[in-house]
Amino acid sequence: RLPDPPLTEKGWVQAEELAMRLERNPELYDFDGRQLGIQRIYTSAMYRALQTSSPMHRHMRIPTEVWPDIHETGGIFHINEGMLRGLTHDQVAVEFAGYEIPRGTVRDNGWWRGGAETYEQMLARTHSTKRRLIKMAGELDDDMTIAMVSHGSFLSALIRALTQAKCSFALLNTSISCIDIQAMRSEYEDIDEAEGDRARIRVHYFNCLDNGRAKT
Repeated sequence: RLPDPPLTEKGWVQAEELAMRLERNPELYDFDGRQLGIQRIYTSAMYRALQTSSPMHRHMRIPTEVWPDIHETGGIFHINEGMLRGLTHDQVAVEFAGYEIPRGTVRDNGWWRGGAETYEQMLARTHSTKRRLIKMAGELDDDMTIAMVSHGSFLSALIRALTQAKCSFALLNTSISCIDIQAMRSEYEDIDEAEGDRARIRVHYFNCLDNGRAKT
């Protein structure tokens, strides 16, 4: 097991195709024809996710932010290599110039805390990610489309948390899944009170690998 592997040659081809697919086919996410493109990309701090987001950032010229908490289940670890920390702030800044890199979570000694993440820790992280997404939706005055570049196992758990589904989702490399999140907030609630699980979740499709949409 490589603790933080790069993309393979095939992975780079898939990443380029993904960027072109999103750029040339806005109907994949602009369902009501309002011409609202993807306005922000969030990417995991794992090396292969950063590399996957790179063609999107380059082709689509969209602000791209590193979000360490959407890393793959388990984190970065290897039984024979001691404590691993992942890429440092400076390493990300040099290789992925133009990315927004939060100093508080991508530090000078790396972004990962070290060791292997437990299943229970992963579940807690999916729920904190869900709450952050709902809070982001509640703070918006208008619709916004974001792209998250993450990993299959974590995204499957996040979709389960969002939809309260009882099944797993086998998400394929560079496939697109599209989900609407609408925070449910009354005029008497502030953002902190509405930060929890109160949201309308609409799943448009899972696992789109071409210019059409896969069945849910």
